[in-house]
Amino acid sequence: MAVFSTSKGEFLFIPKLNSAQKTFALRLQVTLAKMQQSLPEMKRDGSIVAGSLWSEMLYGENSTTRAAAILSQSEFIPKLIKQLQDTPDKVVADFNEIREYRE
Repeated sequence: MAVFSTSKGEFLFIPKLNSAQKTFALRLQVTLAKMQQSLPEMKRDGSIVAGSLWSEMLYGENSTTRAAAILSQSEFIPKLIKQLQDTPDKVVADFNEIREYRE
């Protein structure tokens, strides 16, 4: 897999995907990078961390409230970035499946 660099960082070049899928994968990578960069700042905010701890204690594992909490995101986002780098076609397919349920 080839990687190309820009002034804002490195991005994947994904040969297996069609043009629309490549665009989506690159946009997803940029969004995940921004989210990952904001995690340390959010972890320094005591009220955000306290809210996340409450979510961990009060809600079940399938709860969207718990999934949106900072502690869950700090584990999930790096895993998703790694998965996007390793198997971008699977990640794009997973997001397309989520879109189908939304419609």
